[in-house]
Amino acid sequence: MSSLRRAGEKSYPGAVATRSKLPFDPVGAFVPVAMIARAPFVLAVHPSVPAKTMKEFIAVAKKRSLNYSSSGAGGSNHFATELLGQMAGIRMTHIPYKGVAPAVVGVISGDVDFILASAPGVMAQVKAGKARAIAVTSAKPTPLIPGVPAIAESGVPGYAYENWWGLFAPAKTPAGIVSTINATVNKVLVGAEMQQLLAREGAAAAPMTVAQLADLLPKEIALYRKMAQAAGMKPE
Repeated sequence: MSSLRRAGEKSYPGAVATRSKLPFDPVGAFVPVAMIARAPFVLAVHPSVPAKTMKEFIAVAKKRSLNYSSSGAGGSNHFATELLGQMAGIRMTHIPYKGVAPAVVGVISGDVDFILASAPGVMAQVKAGKARAIAVTSAKPTPLIPGVPAIAESGVPGYAYENWWGLFAPAKTPAGIVSTINATVNKVLVGAEMQQLLAREGAAAAPMTVAQLADLLPKEIALYRKMAQAAGMKPE
């Protein structure tokens, strides 16, 4: 099981994409059990960046190279921003920090132009007027971050990136046990208490069948590897 992480920490597919050798088969060593939640990032800029919409942001980025912060090379928000740059046709300079908190401080201090970060990581600064929220990375606007449009619908069609968390078990776990856990988790996820807990973390419940999660993981790993190659991230 993965735990809820703050934006920018290295995801499982991200770790697979940026490590040259692993002591296990990243797909075959596990069986999917249940999806728990998804969480989008927020594209937030320093107030000095003359953009209030995604189209304005892209126009600025095409006129001058913008720099962005992340919580470290190979982290989720590093991947998300590189994917954005590839799809929007803009070049940006990556400034890695040691953790999401100092990365957000880099934005509000004006040391960097923008960041893609989780709602808990950056929205307090947006509400305080120290940063401006431009868009969210989910395919559509989300009630988790009301009033903020999706990147895909406001400037970069087809763009979508969300952190996700799921439960996995050793490959030889009996199918009956996997099915029982899946059904139990999905039942818990629709409860109001769990949805409120996840919302505080900037996430939304995302129940799936075992088959749906099994289909998702290899696609995610392939996508991360493609992003890493395009961004010039060399496996460690």
